[in-house]
Amino acid sequence: MLYRVHPASTTKYLAETDPAFVVSAGKNIALAGATLAALDKNDSVLLSAGENISLDTKKLQSEKDMTVSTENYRCSKSCYSCSGSHWSHYGNTRSNNRWTGKQNLADDLSRFSAGTSGKNANDSVDKILEKAIPRPPKRRAEQYDKTGGYDHAEKDFNSLDLEEGSVKDRTGERGKIKTGKLRDGRDVNVRENSSEGHPTLEIIQPNNTRIKIRYND
Repeated sequence: MLYRVHPASTTKYLAETDPAFVVSAGKNIALAGATLAALDKNDSVLLSAGENISLDTKKLQSEKDMTVSTENYRCSKSCYSCSGSHWSHYGNTRSNNRWTGKQNLADDLSRFSAGTSGKNANDSVDKILEKAIPRPPKRRAEQYDKTGGYDHAEKDFNSLDLEEGSVKDRTGERGKIKTGKLRDGRDVNVRENSSEGHPTLEIIQPNNTRIKIRYND
């Protein structure tokens, strides 16, 4: 059984006509700060979200039953997906207003969160490369030039989609160094001075190639 709900749909109508999940999301279908709330009426559940993805899967796991009555809503094993601008609820059957299915809600939302975090990480890297000037590649590194010195390099580093708590500061032989990890798992660092004598922002790809941006004064 397949349910598709477009974000622009009238959630009130859906809530009144079917005790199913109603989805309300921003234009990017980004589920963030995820607010899961049970509606009193007709055993419906409203899933509403803001613009960015940030799902507390532990909280979701511990609050699978989100209505006053456990008989109204039980969704411990449901499967959700996002396709284009639609949310889908699929592969499940309904019995006595309870949803059953193959996968755990928290796990599925976690996978969606991870996928979208990867997109956000790529977008944040693309953003800092927009005004960078490409240089000839060197060994296994893509190289770019920007201006602004270390201040600009550090600003670009801080604008990346980094994992919370991953940033560390230290001082090496060539000056200040900041390291961190993008939400998609890639390591990133910014150095006050590199072997070429310029502040450098470096992103390490999964295949161990590098993206290096040199910041001239």
